[in-house]
Amino acid sequence: MDVYDVVVVGGSANGAQAARYAAKEGLSVLIFEEHKNIGLPEHCSGLFSYSGLEYLDAMPPDDIVFNHDIYGSRLIAPNGKMLTVKKRHRHALVADRGAYDRYLIDLARDSGAQLMQPFRVNDLKRKDGIVKVSASSKSGEKVEVNAKIVIDAEGIRGEIARKLGMVGPPKESLVNAAQFFMRDLNNVDKELVEVYQSQEFAPGFFG
Repeated sequence: MDVYDVVVVGGSANGAQAARYAAKEGLSVLIFEEHKNIGLPEHCSGLFSYSGLEYLDAMPPDDIVFNHDIYGSRLIAPNGKMLTVKKRHRHALVADRGAYDRYLIDLARDSGAQLMQPFRVNDLKRKDGIVKVSASSKSGEKVEVNAKIVIDAEGIRGEIARKLGMVGPPKESLVNAAQFFMRDLNNVDKELVEVYQSQEFAPGFFG
């Protein structure tokens, strides 16, 4: 059975970054991703701060960036009143989130990480400092590997954490969301993100 220094469960942004940096340190790394296409379905938006991207050395390429120049935000209260906060220097950008996840996976693979998809990790067992990882594909193919370290990057599902005796994300932390790609919008300031505190379409949350 193959033995890896690191097995990463989940090939989205966090998993790809973890795999990338582990591989850059010379460790043998394997990523399991359950979906056929990296980045789909999208689990989050593509709004990123420049400071965060620079800190993580993960700036997206220009061809997947929709808007480079976000300087601040406009907050809209339920009564319609607005507060605008704008910086002198650009603060954030908007990128194609699915394409960005694929870009990060490519960086991880270029650093030496291996990728197995679509394989879903079903079980983990710890013994003598080694974790036995069992995964399967929808076609019924099964894979088992040993890992010195397992990084759980599967997201909100939390099954891997619970199988290893850790506390997974609480179910009440789940928030249903919707994302729309819209065209031909008038009177939109492209340098600002508009945040609506509306109970009409986002009760208890925001849009």
